[in-house]
Amino acid sequence: MTEGALQASATIQAMNYITPGLREELGRILFTVLVLVLAIGVNWMLQRQIQHRPEPLAQRRMWGLWIKNFCAFFAVLMVFSLWASKIGGLLLSVAALAAATVIACKEIIGCLLGTMYLAFTRPFMPGDYIEIGDLKGEVVDAGPLSVTLTLAGDANQITGKTATIPSFLFLTNNVKNVSATGQYVSFLVRVSVESLSSAARHAEWLRMAAEEVCKPWLADADREFQATERRFYVDLPSASPKVLYDFADHKNLSLVLRFSCQPRLRVRTEQDILGRYLALAYGPGAEPAQTPPAEANSASQARPA
Repeated sequence: MTEGALQASATIQAMNYITPGLREELGRILFTVLVLVLAIGVNWMLQRQIQHRPEPLAQRRMWGLWIKNFCAFFAVLMVFSLWASKIGGLLLSVAALAAATVIACKEIIGCLLGTMYLAFTRPFMPGDYIEIGDLKGEVVDAGPLSVTLTLAGDANQITGKTATIPSFLFLTNNVKNVSATGQYVSFLVRVSVESLSSAARHAEWLRMAAEEVCKPWLADADREFQATERRFYVDLPSASPKVLYDFADHKNLSLVLRFSCQPRLRVRTEQDILGRYLALAYGPGAEPAQTPPAEANSASQARPA
């Protein structure tokens, strides 16, 4: 016999060793992979189609949620029906071992569950600025059991300190992602004005200062906000600076400036805006002011409601 015939004969003999049970298991695995790929692919294609539909945002958001949930339900139902006979027997044999393991390793299991939760929900990515509990900072590492932050102090300035957060804390604590809109984020800065008669002039000076500082990146920020609107079906404000009026009490009026920049540049951008505002309002050549310089409150907040 030739060498090719010998190899073919050996292959046929090897295939004969594959039992019917093993063939059935391989078939189930392949069908499971096919179902998952099909569900993910259909969901992705339909979501892309919905993003470009002319219907109102609320309608497109509802369609997107229905399609995502239907695809997930279909995939889970098909996989469960395929493996139902195996799952029943497996649960009985694993129940006793699972109970003992949970009691002995509940912290580690909680961290693993927290990591699974983060993997499926993806509330943040490395490089995002987040707040959890009393901690806030930039995500620099996400491991199987913990997440590491570089901590930010007053005015969101990076302090150089790091904090390692066990993953199970993300199951029981709310997480604020202040950079969920991408590279650019909207922030607020509050300026107090005592005289109501000069409020309009101060608002105009504050807006002019913000536009001058933020002008280099406004177009890029607008594009990122629009992409986020299409992706998450939300209605975001414009990246252009805007001044809002807020009566903190019955005597004092506050000007609230909304501006957009990169999170790591927030402090510098805010200080540049306030410096130019003070130069316009109280510098050489400025109009006479009826009130002393407005007190800037640099306790900014991320994205307005």
